[in-house]
Amino acid sequence: MADCNLPLVPAPLSVNPAAVQFYTKTAATKTFELKGGTKEYVAEVTGLPAGLTVKQPGPGGTTLEISADASKLTKTAEPYNLRIHDQTNGGSSVSIRITIVDSPTPAAATSIASAPGAAAAAPSDEKKAIDGKTITIADTKYTLSNPTPNADKSVTVLICPKIPDDDKGRAPFIEAVKALPGVTSTIKVDTSLACRS
Repeated sequence: MADCNLPLVPAPLSVNPAAVQFYTKTAATKTFELKGGTKEYVAEVTGLPAGLTVKQPGPGGTTLEISADASKLTKTAEPYNLRIHDQTNGGSSVSIRITIVDSPTPAAATSIASAPGAAAAAPSDEKKAIDGKTITIADTKYTLSNPTPNADKSVTVLICPKIPDDDKGRAPFIEAVKALPGVTSTIKVDTSLACRS
């Protein structure tokens, strides 16, 4: 067959995962793997919903990233299809179906502590507002426990199951806890304690 001088046909272009869901008021970054086709892969970002940014794979790259800005992301009436094409002769493309829905966490409480003359929530009240509550991030439920006041007036919380031990990974969890009614303190996450099974 090698003597037939037939052109090599690349494998079909594919993306994994092919769909993603973002939540309003929640910062997140999702990674997508591209395979097949002919590099370079290029995402067509025209009409991309507000609050989303795309990091292109670049020449030779196979990974695409979509990031959500919690302060700018709004619910969309219809899913958005992000089209990605390659350099195959005649062109081939795939799409990532993007859905943005309202955050499942309670709406952010008005920060009465910052209002002139308003008192911050008492530590015991804030503990009740956090301890045993659940938050949902990317379709997974997490339980809050062991809220501990700190000298700097922040509150440290244990979140189970265990969450990422880096600032970027913790950010959406901290925002979700701060959004709970009755929570006005700065929130920190304790990643040193093991979650009880």
